[in-house]
Amino acid sequence: MDTLLFKITIEKLAAQLEKLDVALAKLQKRNDPDCHMNAKEAAAYVGVSVRHFHEQVRLGKFRPIKVGRRKVFRRSDLDADLDIFKAPSHYRRGKRGGAAA
Repeated sequence: MDTLLFKITIEKLAAQLEKLDVALAKLQKRNDPDCHMNAKEAAAYVGVSVRHFHEQVRLGKFRPIKVGRRKVFRRSDLDADLDIFKAPSHYRRGKRGGAAA
């Protein structure tokens, strides 16, 4: 009886460990600057809807790379593209019709 209980407990622990390994691999992938993301993952990373993200790609704001037949986005490229939009507001005032300094 005790061996059966022990065997069941070991199997449950092994299953939990496998789930934790998968979760850890996903976290490590997210922190890798050269990881590839599809459009849905990239949109979530940037913080916009998939539809808006596709529109921004069409306008050239984000540049995909081709891997085989797929278009994917590197996290480092997304970060670089986002840095362009983080210019101080006084640089943008003239373009948006705000008061000039």
